[in-house]
Amino acid sequence: MVSAQYGRLGYWQERYLHKKEQFDWYQKWSGIKDIITQYIKFNEKILNVGCGNSKLAEDMHKEGYQYIMNIDNSPIVIDDMKSLYQDKEGIEFDCKDVMSMDFDTGSFDAVIDKGTLDSILCGDRSNIMAKRMLTQIHRVLKPDGIYVSISYAPPENRNRYFKQPEFSWNVFEYQIAKPVLSATAAMTKEEGSTSHYIYVCIKKRNNFIDEGR
Repeated sequence: MVSAQYGRLGYWQERYLHKKEQFDWYQKWSGIKDIITQYIKFNEKILNVGCGNSKLAEDMHKEGYQYIMNIDNSPIVIDDMKSLYQDKEGIEFDCKDVMSMDFDTGSFDAVIDKGTLDSILCGDRSNIMAKRMLTQIHRVLKPDGIYVSISYAPPENRNRYFKQPEFSWNVFEYQIAKPVLSATAAMTKEEGSTSHYIYVCIKKRNNFIDEGR
């Protein structure tokens, strides 16, 4: 299966070794900002998981977001991005595996995942690995924290991961148009789809959402 390669670190290491130009999977910031800016405030602490060599952090910083920690498990791409953004205050990069992060519990106000869960679900033991990823994301989020997942997969294929009982999330779903020129077809089995999906998962505080947020 072609998509299985996206679940292997070796594939990404090889890609980042030979393809140095910055690249955004699925959507650029302009395609998702109208939704994300509804939920994440400019002064909040953001974690971008599976960042690759995307320009997302740069574009969000230009929009007004003040702090974005970007992680990826590829040392090659992290070294490249550290060098590229070494003088950019408020944008940091670190080599970490999203399934075993060492950030303190409740470290972040928001977590953004643009295609990372999709990639993990292409790999071996995908359900177990996805559960580990989501458990870690839930842990590092503060109460009322926001997890945003951008995916090619519709709700019937993703909500079973987000809506497991151990995750105290309220989940909101958005469907947006796929860009005319998109890399989605490389990862998805649904090449005829014209949409991407954004899942906004809000971590409950004492089992309710603060309506004032």
